[in-house]
Amino acid sequence: MKSAMAIYPDGNYKPLVDRIQMKYKCCGIHSYEDWFQYKWYGKKILKTDLTNDDIPFSCCSDDIIVPCIHHGLKSKIYYNQYNFEKLAIWKEGCEKKYLEIYKSRLFDLYAKSLIIPILFIIQNFVDRILQTADSTVCINEQCDGWICRRN
Repeated sequence: MKSAMAIYPDGNYKPLVDRIQMKYKCCGIHSYEDWFQYKWYGKKILKTDLTNDDIPFSCCSDDIIVPCIHHGLKSKIYYNQYNFEKLAIWKEGCEKKYLEIYKSRLFDLYAKSLIIPILFIIQNFVDRILQTADSTVCINEQCDGWICRRN
């Protein structure tokens, strides 16, 4: 993610990073402040007023119905009556979100890899009991099923 953020303005990784941030509702690596270290706007934007407290629009939250201020986040003088404690941006970093998703999917994989062999073992026991209790080999109309042979 660091390398993608570093070359974000080149255009190749921009759609990917934007998609990740919007899909997983995250911003930056650890928090939105990670973007302050990168020059994320492209060469086509010749604004000189962009400072190191701006973040991309893909960090804007769609959960809060307030305007998304993603430029000048530390400059409180520009925005009148805006509560900076409730920013309309994703505050959580993408690394944490990715690790949560990775751990949950890894847990699912472990659970399935344990449950499937247990089900096969149970199925083998049931099959063996049914095989030995087959009514065509019963003597005196009594069919006993067993797993290991009796002497």
